[in-house]
Amino acid sequence: PDGGQNLRLLWSKVKRYWYLFAASLLIASVVAYWYLKVTAPMYQVEAQVLIKDEKSYGEDILFAELGLGKKIKNLENEVLVLLSSPIMADVVFKNSLQWRYFRDAGPVLKEIYIDPPVRILDWSPATSRGRVTGEVVPDGKGGYRFIVGEEEYEGEFGGQLILPEGKLILWSDRTLGAGESIIVMALSVEEMVGYFKEHLDVSIAGEESSILVLKLKDASANRAHDVLMGLIDAYNERSIDDKNKGYEGAIRLIDERLAVVTSELSEVEQDVEAFKSGSVTIELGAEASLLMTELAGYDHKISDLDVQMEMMDEIGAVLSKGLDAREYLPTNLSINNVTLGNALQSFNTLLAQREQQSRKLGPDHPDLQLMDKQIENMRKSIKDNLVSLKSDLRMMRGESKQQQQILSSRTRSLPRRERQLVEKERRKSVVENLYLYLLQKREESAISMAVTTSTGAVIEPAEIPEVPVSPKGSQVWLIAFFLGMALPSALTLLIVNLNDRVEDAPSIQKVTGVPVLASIANSR
Repeated sequence: PDGGQNLRLLWSKVKRYWYLFAASLLIASVVAYWYLKVTAPMYQVEAQVLIKDEKSYGEDILFAELGLGKKIKNLENEVLVLLSSPIMADVVFKNSLQWRYFRDAGPVLKEIYIDPPVRILDWSPATSRGRVTGEVVPDGKGGYRFIVGEEEYEGEFGGQLILPEGKLILWSDRTLGAGESIIVMALSVEEMVGYFKEHLDVSIAGEESSILVLKLKDASANRAHDVLMGLIDAYNERSIDDKNKGYEGAIRLIDERLAVVTSELSEVEQDVEAFKSGSVTIELGAEASLLMTELAGYDHKISDLDVQMEMMDEIGAVLSKGLDAREYLPTNLSINNVTLGNALQSFNTLLAQREQQSRKLGPDHPDLQLMDKQIENMRKSIKDNLVSLKSDLRMMRGESKQQQQILSSRTRSLPRRERQLVEKERRKSVVENLYLYLLQKREESAISMAVTTSTGAVIEPAEIPEVPVSPKGSQVWLIAFFLGMALPSALTLLIVNLNDRVEDAPSIQKVTGVPVLASIANSR
């Protein structure tokens, strides 16, 4: 009963300030309505990409027999690649997204992405990252006025307009009437890349998953869709290009080695032929055949190790040429060393990014110089890894060579002519097997390059949403109602608590705890 009486007493005091609640709700409603009017809606587009395990697609062909296996894609690296500026710059430049168009729609500017009545055909800024924003007002006769701040310029559609910020060429579909206007904004590619990267999110679907989830927020649902799908296409194109450059490097190295082996094979065949033609026919005995088979096994193993070390020497030679050579490394050799394998792939990726940036930036640009320093540091790291790996291969070769020498000493017990034939046939077999092996690897590399698949497969393409993710009208109105009630309530309670005057009998009874029997009116 006391609680209910206290509530009634509080309500009797609060209801005197009803006008505060009415005013607060009105103000909150106006603010919420204005916020929804002036805030541009943001749409979110989502796509899912499967990062394929290349071993499952038959691309781990080169040098697999040498014990150099591929590794599964590192998803964290792929996330960073998708978030990298060069790939986003490709998308922005290809779709001319650095040029934006707006129409004055009352309190806000409404962006036009699909079929704007005025387009920028070309923008040549006076500075490397120059930009310009202006209002285009057609005159109905093929010309227009271009208003930049308080300055006004006149030009013709299709003709070049010279501005202090740069040179501009505009095009119009003539649907914009005289007096109507469109606001055009010519930005730098780097500025739009920063804008999209700020609103782009790339995450891994799960700990055991090979699926990446891409999300992009933008004021234009169609543009967000085009950017996201363009980003996936650019990522796949770059992955194919990087793989092909690695295959090309491997083919080049194999061709160089084949030229040497072909010459050696011709010499040993002629030597065997000359020996047989100048001697009585010689038949190998059982012991000689067994020794030759065992020696051939060790010869093949030593030859494999020699090929590996020669390939590493070739990679080291490419790295020693310096930055000016700009040669890609054969990453598809799949060296069985995680650090070295990642470094080879990263080196080619960084080299490709530098080539792209060098077309846009001058040689003295800080970004280009930073990339040169990164390439040089990576070059030194790869060379150090090569030295360590070759040391291990030399130890393996030494052990095989020791076993080979033990077998070779047993051939001394054979007759002289038979021993000579064993050695010559053995040398011919080694060179012949090496020749066939390299020829096979070259054909496999050429086939792999012809059927190279992209790294990512789109399993959930992006769709154009119809409902924005922000601002949400129901949420805004709910917050407005809450604030419209909470603020006057707090103010009213503050006023009531600060009021120490006795205004009625219930107040006396609440403070003293003594019942009031009667009250005497006071008239002045």
